[in-house]
Amino acid sequence: MKVRLTFLLFLILTTVSFVFAETGEKRIVVICAGCHGTDGASVGDSIPIIGGQKADYLKKVMEEYKNDEKAGSVMNKIAKGYSDERINFVANYFSSKKWVNTNKIYDNNLANKGKKIAEVCYDCHGKLGEGIEAYPRIAGQPVFYLKQVLLDYKNSVLKSDEMSFVSEYSDDDLEALANYFSSIRR
Repeated sequence: MKVRLTFLLFLILTTVSFVFAETGEKRIVVICAGCHGTDGASVGDSIPIIGGQKADYLKKVMEEYKNDEKAGSVMNKIAKGYSDERINFVANYFSSKKWVNTNKIYDNNLANKGKKIAEVCYDCHGKLGEGIEAYPRIAGQPVFYLKQVLLDYKNSVLKSDEMSFVSEYSDDDLEALANYFSSIRR
């Protein structure tokens, strides 16, 4: 009898823990979807697509927000509430989703101009902007988002040794670069 009760108690606690954990994870995914869209397929101009993004990159960015190493309007507050395990869950969850390109338009003339200067990005982001290792996929992101990130690096709002090269380019060049990588939709 005592063994049955112990087993029953174990079974109840295990089930309750599983349900609670799954509910917590679903809640996190719903919170992210509020801005990044269902499964990370953002439909906005200024919010990046995170579904299908590199997991290592997503973890890095979430940790930077959590530690105030990266400026953000809401992400710093959200990331501070996540444990390392939750950050790993979020990164792995969205990384496992299918990439959905932006449906926002790009300027074909600017994309052609951007293609001529894009070679400087290939070592980290690949020739097709697919991302290499912990460097993010940038192909198929919205033009506005890409341009804003490039300008933030140029104006030292975001800091990165790898991105310091953008200070050598005009704002028009960076807009062309943003149009080029946004135009790659595979």
